[in-house]
Amino acid sequence: MEQNQFKRENNSVQSNDLIRSVWSLDSVGLKIFELAVSCIDTVTSNTDNNVVYISKKAVFGMFGATDEDRYTRFQEHLKKLQKQVITIKDFDNGKITQIVPIPTVQYGIKDDDDLIKFEFNKHIMPYLVELKRNYTAYQIDNLRNMNSKYSILMYKFIKMNAWKGAQIVVSVNDYKKYTDTQKQYVRFDNFERRVLIDAVNEINHSYADIVISYDKIKNGRKISAIRFKWRDRTSHNDNKYENDGQMTIDDY
Repeated sequence: MEQNQFKRENNSVQSNDLIRSVWSLDSVGLKIFELAVSCIDTVTSNTDNNVVYISKKAVFGMFGATDEDRYTRFQEHLKKLQKQVITIKDFDNGKITQIVPIPTVQYGIKDDDDLIKFEFNKHIMPYLVELKRNYTAYQIDNLRNMNSKYSILMYKFIKMNAWKGAQIVVSVNDYKKYTDTQKQYVRFDNFERRVLIDAVNEINHSYADIVISYDKIKNGRKISAIRFKWRDRTSHNDNKYENDGQMTIDDY
């Protein structure tokens, strides 16, 4: 008999190629995908095991949804998730793959039919199981209190690049591509306010396992790169990087 496979201590494990792909979903759609991924048993599963089950209670609990409209909104977010097409660039094989990650979702009409069935596209499974290298893992509960798409993407970006050390440099153009904001926030001040500052503040106050700050790196008169700085959170009340808000500008 199928059972709820979601636990707050589950890890979301994904290929870095998948994390680097561009997502047009909002934060709720991203969280639903992350929840489903966290239910995959990466130790025993293979590419044929592409079905997971999550209880409605677990999903609504992750989002803190208690109002009467939660089922309607959940259905709308599922529809958006099923329309999501991601483009994965596999640099090892020199291939580009376009995938609808979760094309099939099934759930009961009645409230007491609690399980939601997520069936992953078989073509995305190689990016989720049997991963030997170039992958990232993080506990799904770290995303619980993040309500912004850009917070979730920033958290995943830091986790993916944490092996580089406590400072991670990325060009502004590359980070805009990653967050799909090249056209939305052309001016850096708008990009900084909506994509960087808000996300850093939300992550630092979300009780996730890290705290973050960043510097703007200038090449001539133009801000060309971002230096993210991160460290492990030391306590529940630790919500500020030691020099948070002190943006220094250097040559890049």
